[in-house]
Amino acid sequence: MLACFLSVLALQVPTRAAAALPLAECLRADRIDRWHVEGERAVLVRSGGRHFRVELRRDCPDLGRGGFLSLSGAHATRDFVCGNVGESVKARYGDCAIGVVSPLSREEFLKQVERSR
Repeated sequence: MLACFLSVLALQVPTRAAAALPLAECLRADRIDRWHVEGERAVLVRSGGRHFRVELRRDCPDLGRGGFLSLSGAHATRDFVCGNVGESVKARYGDCAIGVVSPLSREEFLKQVERSR
């Protein structure tokens, strides 16, 4: 009985994603100037001269359709996308939860864009 109660309680407590970036290292959603969809579970993003790979929690088949894509941070940090719970990629036909945000070098970014074409 106690284990069941603790399991329910754990589901209700908001948590920080395991690999979330510190705020100073986060992707700035308001500075995105290039993006490239990498399959149904990832987006490569250039923002303010920095490069990132954004992995989603599940497949998002409409990702990038119609040339529309935006990212949204959680709560008070709407313009900062760090890999926290509550962040999402907004596609034309729905939202997809963000799992991990990873910084990339310019070279890694270009290599991954080329590989996914």
